[in-house]
Amino acid sequence: LANEKMDGFEVIYKGQVARVEIVQCKSRFNPTDPTHFRFYLFKLVIIVRGGVHYYAELQVHHEAFLIHDFESKSHDHYEFFRRELARYYNSFVGDQLKFMLEERMKVFYQISQTPILLSMLIVCMSASTHNLEKNLPKDIFQLYESSMQVVAAKHFDDDKEAKQLI
Repeated sequence: LANEKMDGFEVIYKGQVARVEIVQCKSRFNPTDPTHFRFYLFKLVIIVRGGVHYYAELQVHHEAFLIHDFESKSHDHYEFFRRELARYYNSFVGDQLKFMLEERMKVFYQISQTPILLSMLIVCMSASTHNLEKNLPKDIFQLYESSMQVVAAKHFDDDKEAKQLI
């Protein structure tokens, strides 16, 4: 469709002819992590009577992906982690926050693929419900370290003795 319409096409809106031209088409089907939506992104220019130009972006989604995203609440998960990161790293903005979120989501994707890592994450998160940031690992090494600390602390009355064990 995009190839056929790259030269533009005309539409009639409220009795007026407008010309739509595709400026750019990007495929978003190769995301860096599981939280990204899969779609085509079209950048358009719409030229109306008198040569007035309007610019727009159009996302074209496949129905099966939309249904999956809705049922799995994937955007809710993305927003949860974005909100948590923003709370603790509010001095970072824009691309820095996005980069941090994507890196963190890569770790969580790796964790979700390995049952033992997922179990370790549950151990870490169950340790404290009021300080989530402290228990969200930044990498797999930190997941191992944190989960061992939580387990050791549960089995030893003396926190000093638990730390020596680790």
